Amino acid sequence: MKRFLRHLFRGLFFILYRVKPRGFENFPATPHIIAPNHCYELDAPLLVAFLPMDFSAMGKASMARSRLFGPIFRRFHGIPVERDGTDLLAIRQAVETLKTYPLVIFPEGTTTDGRGRLPAKAGLALIAKQADVAIVPVTIKTDYRLFSRIDLIVHEPVRVSDFSFERYSSEAYRRIGEQILDIIYQPFEGEHA
Repeated sequence: MKRFLRHLFRGLFFILYRVKPRGFENFPATPHIIAPNHCYELDAPLLVAFLPMDFSAMGKASMARSRLFGPIFRRFHGIPVERDGTDLLAIRQAVETLKTYPLVIFPEGTTTDGRGRLPAKAGLALIAKQADVAIVPVTIKTDYRLFSRIDLIVHEPVRVSDFSFERYSSEAYRRIGEQILDIIYQPFEGEHA
């Protein structure tokens, strides 16, 4: 089913859009966190279609319970997140998953619905630190108008230790997330992201 969905989504994206992937050589060979912006609901199928590896993803728990999307979410080893606070089980599952698979985490924790950047959540950097893995910022630059261009830009990996913090707290993790969002949104400079 995974292979079928990848081919289906990739075919649809190539028919309906002009997808321009760049920087894929920046993906490490070892498990890592893939950290893309999340402006539209089509971002997830785009990642399924074009990421060159098997991966897991964190997503809202209601998606895992959905009759339509639940089976797909589970097939891709999705980790459901209860967003009403700190979901410690999801954090533990993410750290465990990162022993085997890359993991997609949207730094803003939700879709922006094309309305620009939202504040970063602390979970991205917290999970990267606990799992001791690199974070690969990814920019998805598009508005998904039919036949428009989609830039899928993979930036160089960073590690939590690359950021100068003497003490790691939820505020430090959030600030690291903001710096990662700075990298992700840099291609939007001069535009409304």
